[in-house]
Amino acid sequence: MDYHRMDDTSGFLSLTPGREFEERSELIGQWLWLVQEKNALVSEESDLMITTQELELEEQQSLLEMQFRCYIELDDRVKSPKDRADEAQILNMMLEVIDKRNDLITFRDEKRLNEITEQLRMAR
Repeated sequence: MDYHRMDDTSGFLSLTPGREFEERSELIGQWLWLVQEKNALVSEESDLMITTQELELEEQQSLLEMQFRCYIELDDRVKSPKDRADEAQILNMMLEVIDKRNDLITFRDEKRLNEITEQLRMAR
């Protein structure tokens, strides 16, 4: 179901004031179903965007870990002040990526909880 078709249907519902009560009730039921479908699609799109961000951060973290390992493997007696500064910077960048990933997980969990709460509310 695409958004344009749903929008066309909602426009049709609002332009049919002369319909009988039963027909109107059925159309309103269909419209509510379409709204739920649209909300489900928007939610799915949001989930996909979160997953994309998670994968990008996971890849970024992996690259940073590889760079960090290179510095860790250097003997401390051989490290220059620039090496030590770069190592610290990479470590800070890794921590930032981990924080962003944790924020995404928290956001996704809160979103799911809100969706479940809304589904339970609608089922009553």
